[in-house]
Amino acid sequence: MSYYNQGHSFQFIEPCFKRGGDLCYFVPKGKKCLAVYMSDTAPALMCLNAKVNILGSGGERQIPIEDIYSGDAKRPLEIGPTEILSQINIAKLTGSAGWAYKKFSLRGGVEFAGVGVATVIQMGDCEKVCEQAGIAVGAIAASPLRASNAESLLKGKEISDSLLKEAAKVAAEEIKVMPHHGYSTPYLQEILRVQTHRALETAYERCS
Repeated sequence: MSYYNQGHSFQFIEPCFKRGGDLCYFVPKGKKCLAVYMSDTAPALMCLNAKVNILGSGGERQIPIEDIYSGDAKRPLEIGPTEILSQINIAKLTGSAGWAYKKFSLRGGVEFAGVGVATVIQMGDCEKVCEQAGIAVGAIAASPLRASNAESLLKGKEISDSLLKEAAKVAAEEIKVMPHHGYSTPYLQEILRVQTHRALETAYERCS
């Protein structure tokens, strides 16, 4: 934050891409802004299949929350200059369901995430088979991402620890991790696998 809080007259290093410069401090040889999106809330809302209302001069529209993220670190949100996010809509989870959020950081809750994983598990009527699953990851790319392959792996299956471990492994393999804040790609991939497994375990334990 010390970098962004300083005015131009006091700036002690050259501005990065996000501030109109022509270099990236995360990846010195990078040709574009590679800043990661670190919201804790966004992955949780994605797992809950939230929808957002966007209000602007042309009226109001409603879109799935994942559609609001552009994937462009310099302009992370798909909101026009005359628009605002006016409402977040979350449908009530039905049946037996549980959710969790696991955050890895060096200083706990006061720190931006190195990796953040949100999970939701909805069980079917028999309470043994997974009806729906949500896995979303933050702080590893220019936008929060869903682990769609891992979600599909869980759907329709009877939950077991081995299945949760396999889903976590698939999530860590399918999501392309951006190294940041001194964390290497292999390190973040392993953290992602571990945190996804822990989040899935907690979500399943909370199903009732």
